Parts: sequence; C-alpha cells; structure tokens
Amino acid sequence: MTDEISLEEYQKLTKRAKYGNRKVEADGLRTDRGGGATLTTSWIAGLMSKNTDALGFLPFAAIDRYVMSGQYVMQTDQHGNNIGYLLHGKPTPGSILTVAQHCIEEDKRFRGYGRDTFQELLSRAERANCRAIKVRCAADLPSNAFWLEMGFQIVRIDHRANRRNRDINVMLLDLWPTLFGELTRRNEVRG
Repeated sequence: MTDEISLEEYQKLTKRAKYGNRKVEADGLRTDRGGGATLTTSWIAGLMSKNTDALGFLPFAAIDRYVMSGQYVMQTDQHGNNIGYLLHGKPTPGSILTVAQHCIEEDKRFRGYGRDTFQELLSRAERANCRAIKVRCAADLPSNAFWLEMGFQIVRIDHRANRRNRDINVMLLDLWPTLFGELTRRNEVRG
C-alpha cells in the first residue's frame, strides 16, 4: 500500500475539496465532509503559520490526519468565512480528550468565537463520555486566561529545556467531577 496518488486522482480530490460537500453546524461552526480536507488543511496550515510563535508547528500531513478523521472544528464568522480552528484528539469513552491547537484570527479574537469553537469541542467530549479535556499552553501566552475562563485548572507546569525555553502549563477540565472534588471547590469558594 502506498500513500502516493496519481495526478488525475489528486485533481479529482482537489476539485471535490473546492466544490465539495459542506456541513454547517450550529452557530457558524463548519466541518467539511467528503473531499474537503485539502482546502481545509491548507487554510489551517496558513493560519498556523501566521501564529507559529504561539502555536508551534505541525507538519501538513499531521494537520491533514486531524481533518481527514474529523478531529477538528472550523469556526466561521457571520458571513461564513473561516476565522479559526481547533484540532483535537479522538473522543473516546473514559479518555482524556487533548486539544492539539486552537487559533482564531487575531482581528477576530475577544468576540466569542473561541468560546463557540470550544463549546463544540465540549459537546463532542460530553457525547463521547470523555473523562476530561486537556490543553497544553505556553505559560507566557495570553491564551492561558481564555482556558482558565473556560473552567480549566492548571494541574502541572512542565519546565522543559525546549527550543523556545518556555514553561508549559498543562490544564485539565474535569468532566466527571467527584463529590469530594465538588465539596473541596465549594469550600474554597466560601473561604
């Protein structure tokens, strides 16, 4: 088995991608089905490249795997234009669903689009009965405030000797809170 395709097959795929089937989800969230991966992957790669300092880099093939397996959410504005995306792992019962990347175009931020995109992910996680959602975010990024506002808690800070020499906040949103955990949170709020 080979991953190579003929020029004719490639042209058919890209034609379907350009004019292919699109399913519009609630509140402007769009998921491409049936041949839409090429254009969607290219668009995601383009926004990612504009935000590499914050997001890091994923190879085109990795982005394409998320898209082909339906493990992404596209965010659109009121006119149906793509303005953001979220890539995530496979939602499976009892698992921790991992966010690989989430990005909204810079001039569209702070307008609720990120929240809408996250709400779609949360719905998918709840439908699959996932245990939690996990996010890794460089500690120096303002997006940490977004994740904390969504209910995530920092559970660990990875002090890595990585290429960017950044601390990474590892955050979880527990979807199966325990009675003990709820009592603890209530007591913390009461003081």
